[in-house]
Amino acid sequence: MKKLLISVLLLTIASVLGEPSEAASDIFSINFYSYGKSGSLTDTQKLNLTLEPEQSAGVGEWNTAGWINYTGTSTVSLTSTEGSTATFKVNSVRNYSPYYWTRARTTLIGDGNGDLMDGHARGTESGDLKFDMTVSNVPFEYYDVIIYLGCCSSWSGDDEAVIVFNGVGQNFTVIDELFDGTFVEYVDAETPCNYIVYRGVTGSSFSVQTWGLGPEPDGLGFNHIGPRGFQIMESNIAPPEQATSPTPADEALHILADADLNWTAGLFSSSSKWLDNVVGCAIFLCDCDIIPTSKNSDHYYRDTPGFSGGLES
Repeated sequence: MKKLLISVLLLTIASVLGEPSEAASDIFSINFYSYGKSGSLTDTQKLNLTLEPEQSAGVGEWNTAGWINYTGTSTVSLTSTEGSTATFKVNSVRNYSPYYWTRARTTLIGDGNGDLMDGHARGTESGDLKFDMTVSNVPFEYYDVIIYLGCCSSWSGDDEAVIVFNGVGQNFTVIDELFDGTFVEYVDAETPCNYIVYRGVTGSSFSVQTWGLGPEPDGLGFNHIGPRGFQIMESNIAPPEQATSPTPADEALHILADADLNWTAGLFSSSSKWLDNVVGCAIFLCDCDIIPTSKNSDHYYRDTPGFSGGLES
């Protein structure tokens, strides 16, 4: 017996790859840094790994001064560009590293983005040394989060990694070269990138975990990959509300695989498609293998074990 389950489910993060929200002025900005091997850098060279109060960094609308430099695992109070506060802590990390462990970079000297995209917090599956962070007491009703990603010049393997945001995970491939001034946003697991944006986040706290996959000595991943820094931007656009009134009805039985699917879009929904990009305001589940969606005939839903929803072309 085939059973069709149409679950109108609003996910907390609303959309991973949706349309950008309007720029907001209140931003928290955190830069991860390390000086590498002890004694390998001069005091002047160390300044190319941290962001000074007047230095601006960040891609596009995120570019701002007021960055906080962080290394270690202590709990710190964050202050935004408008004086708002939040609390941040790294719960676990393998270690921190610049791109070059034993020498200084010679490009983008004095450039804020060059400094931001040099050091990073490393996580690897080997030895269960995954990177894990938590931000709490976020004062915004709606906000976006950007995470800058990177690795070092060695121990990056095949550049594959996992990132988990508020419990929702996805694979990504990191750009393994020294930052040349070009930001590349995440689009899929295979295309190399150096940042990812989560839009329409709600709730006063969120968590992030990252770790490298790839070469597996002794059966464990060995890629040392992780965030270079992150920012939280207040958003004045609410996330989409859940869809309603699905037809066929929720938990309907004996429904043909090519049945028309209809629903009432949730408020603020940016798309009439059944699924909006990777994560949307409705999820269609079925124990059938492949189902054409009449709302978007170029895409199909595949019911893959352990996969909670998505489109395949």
